[in-house]
Amino acid sequence: MSEVNVKDAQRDLVALVDRVAQGEIVTVTKEGMAVAAIVPIAEAARASNGLPSSRPSLVDYLKTLPVDIEFERNRSPSRDVDF
Repeated sequence: MSEVNVKDAQRDLVALVDRVAQGEIVTVTKEGMAVAAIVPIAEAARASNGLPSSRPSLVDYLKTLPVDIEFERNRSPSRDVDF
């Protein structure tokens, strides 16, 4: 796995694509921080197949927990606000 900064990636994109086609993974950095990766298409397909197409909302997820707790909402004002 190699790293290349974004300006070099722009300049040498064709060469990077050729390296990736051979199976190499290239990390693209911007200001020293990794911001992207160029990966072979097979790796990308494998990664995307492992992800769910949509994630449940937090509320839906919490409803699936095996705990039978009901929370009552405290409707009292938490503080006075002057506008």
